[in-house]
Amino acid sequence: MEVDIPKFLEPELIIANHSGTTTEDVRIDFSEEQMNDLKTQFFLTHKAVMTRKNAVALFKEAMEKRSHDEVFQVIESLSLIEYGDLGTKSMDIDLKDSMKIISQGYQIVSKLLYKIAYYEESRMAHYDAEGHLQYHRPLRPDEMQMQVQDNIRNLSSK
Repeated sequence: MEVDIPKFLEPELIIANHSGTTTEDVRIDFSEEQMNDLKTQFFLTHKAVMTRKNAVALFKEAMEKRSHDEVFQVIESLSLIEYGDLGTKSMDIDLKDSMKIISQGYQIVSKLLYKIAYYEESRMAHYDAEGHLQYHRPLRPDEMQMQVQDNIRNLSSK
């Protein structure tokens, strides 16, 4: 038995006709293009972290030599490098999170979902705010009975 639940609904229709909302963890699978973007961002972040760590190593080495001119030159050369706004610890955390997402190929996020009852199909569909069907399930007994408000909403949306 195949159910006829639309994969996409206009967000305005969902908001006007939903029978409830719920916040749930939703799995988001990444496309090949999105995975390539994540990998590119990972390598750029990794490069920035390594640039910072190398700068610290150069500075420590110059300080150990205790040559005033060498320390001044190293500080001057390090001041020309673009380090970005994030701290190294934040970037290290981002790297770990990015590596986990890249290796899994998906991400779990908490989303607000809108419930739309399909009484003809005896199904409850859950749509995100953009109008995409996340999943559907059988109606529970307490959801089986149409309410007067649902009838008014259905009539007014036509």
